[in-house]
Amino acid sequence: MPDQEFEYDVFLSYTEANKAEAQNLYERLRNEAIRVFFAEETIPPGGNITLGVMDALRASRKVAIIMTPAYFSKTWPRAEFAAILNKDPENKDRRLIPLLFESCDIPDLIAPLKYLDFRNADDRDLRFRQLLQALDLPRREFAQEEEFEFREHELELSRRGRLGYVKGKRFEDEVATLYRLLGFEVKQDTQLSGVQIDLQIQQKIGGLLTQAIVECKDKRITANERDQILAP
Repeated sequence: MPDQEFEYDVFLSYTEANKAEAQNLYERLRNEAIRVFFAEETIPPGGNITLGVMDALRASRKVAIIMTPAYFSKTWPRAEFAAILNKDPENKDRRLIPLLFESCDIPDLIAPLKYLDFRNADDRDLRFRQLLQALDLPRREFAQEEEFEFREHELELSRRGRLGYVKGKRFEDEVATLYRLLGFEVKQDTQLSGVQIDLQIQQKIGGLLTQAIVECKDKRITANERDQILAP
């Protein structure tokens, strides 16, 4: 199925026991303008759950499964990932994305696939950014975001403020991810002497400890501002 014919970018496969984790993931993905099938929210009251799920599996570019002992103990979730791998046993299209939220015995069908490890809460921002990359979103998403930003000035003030916060937080998460990839320890949204700080970073190399405070501003800066930032 061509990209433009997919209704959803990702289908979240989970069990009732892991609904809280799935809900959090759903909301974060939606904040990134990603089209998510999340049965709890997507299927309307009175909708046929079985038919809705099967239709959504066919209409989703990717399927992310939240792996826990509870997930693999249920028949229906196993049927969801089996439906994908039966058509592509080696997952050559990387349509199935395993997310490990709790240590568990992974079935042989999925065991060869590389998973994203969400077990450590401190690493989840980084794993989320890796999940976004794994979704291989088509370029249309970027075009939609530019159009969305162009229309933003037409929104009421309260709505515009919320959207501005979401975009700023997203940029802060991206900067934090880059520092983590560079080997830094990162703390987000902390206070120092009563002042709110976006990021506190530190890294120890050969006994030398480097520490810094990072303020994240998602905007263009002037040449003078750049020179001030780079000045020793």
